[in-house]
Amino acid sequence: MIDIDGAYDLHVHSAPDLFPRIADDRQVVADAAAHGFAGVVLKNHFEGTASRAKLAAREGGGLKVYGSLVLNRYVGGVNPYAVEAALRLGARIIWMPTLDAACHRRAFGFGGGFAAQSSGLETQSEGLSILREGRLIPEAREVMALARQHGAALATGHLSFDEIAALVAEAAGQGFRKLILTHPYDKAPGLDLEQVRALAMPHVRVEFVFCSITPNWAFTDAATIAHCIKTIGPARFVISSAGGQAHNPMPAEGYRRFVDLLHAEGIAGADFRVMCRENGDDLLHG
Repeated sequence: MIDIDGAYDLHVHSAPDLFPRIADDRQVVADAAAHGFAGVVLKNHFEGTASRAKLAAREGGGLKVYGSLVLNRYVGGVNPYAVEAALRLGARIIWMPTLDAACHRRAFGFGGGFAAQSSGLETQSEGLSILREGRLIPEAREVMALARQHGAALATGHLSFDEIAALVAEAAGQGFRKLILTHPYDKAPGLDLEQVRALAMPHVRVEFVFCSITPNWAFTDAATIAHCIKTIGPARFVISSAGGQAHNPMPAEGYRRFVDLLHAEGIAGADFRVMCRENGDDLLHG
């Protein structure tokens, strides 16, 4: 087994939520601390988690707990005002639209949920895009500027390749070095290896998650992910669980299984130090 003590899980789902979750904030945090993690980021598709993170941190001992904000319709979409408030409350990751993204809507045929999991808020709406006539909307540029000002990371959520490419270019122009490409092999965004290679610039970290390979999702497999990591190089990657679903193991256990599966596919032990610890530490604190 690979030593992952001191790892960061940047993508953890917990209750309360509109999706069924295996555990609440405090239980997830206590379990991660028991597994030797250095920190976790709580994520919710429907509300910000910065305040929740501060309360849950009491269960973590020395474990650091961080909040985030997802820019779905429930917080006004790509809303700089909501972003500034979340960042001032301590959020460390801002996520572009997920369930309400136009790319998600096209991939799943509806917004607000997944084929494997219902929130009760599924919609047939067109979905949110950060491009207008092929260019980034001003709000997206402002959100990135706010993240840069506060030293936070910005994740691409369920945006399309063209939208992500526009963010990558904008980050280069702004000198922003904390852009996270979210689970590229999932149904949304549904990228291939060459697209990931094109986006994996020095100011971008590519996030692969355990949830992507679990039976109810099965968007990809460990061998395909390992091939991508070996092709591009581990310095560009972060490992997360995206765990917390009621039908999956606890996030910390899912993370551990993911690491072991990737190691079995030829990822060297030393590479996990970069992907699990150093890159997460840099994104949250650098």
